[in-house]
Amino acid sequence: AATYASGISVTGPYASGSNAMLVKYNTSGTVQWARGLTAAANSNLYSAVCIDSNGDAIVAGEGYGNGTFTADTGVSATGFWSGAESPLLVKYSAAGTATWARTVVSSGGSTRYYGVGCDTSGNIYAVGSQGTTTAATYDTGVTATGTASINAVVVKYNNSGTAQWAR
Repeated sequence: AATYASGISVTGPYASGSNAMLVKYNTSGTVQWARGLTAAANSNLYSAVCIDSNGDAIVAGEGYGNGTFTADTGVSATGFWSGAESPLLVKYSAAGTATWARTVVSSGGSTRYYGVGCDTSGNIYAVGSQGTTTAATYDTGVTATGTASINAVVVKYNNSGTAQWAR
């Protein structure tokens, strides 16, 4: 377990490997809350965060394997690929409650999110890579097809976590 302050801690599911964590600090540097991500399959990590106009945190990263990645009770996403990475996008309220989690629906190889941005209209933009020359599906009717073994990808989500388009 990683303990931050005043008994606030996060315990990851893996003794070795990576465990995703998000910690909120106030302007004085005092820890407000900490959240982890549990996974059935293997390691996971968060690599970027943006804060929307409501003070909610949207984190981007990846999970390894085809298990379920759980951010909070009833809030999870299931990885698609048993031997590779699946992208993760999770929205936490300003109070630290996970409200939704997303990953790719299908892909032919490793797919990851390295960064995330929020605009003033509530839209979310996840950037990363997809390791396939076939279509990767991010939501119903939202796909991106690469031309090389590793391709850059940008996916636009609305504030509710529904993918709008992928390029």
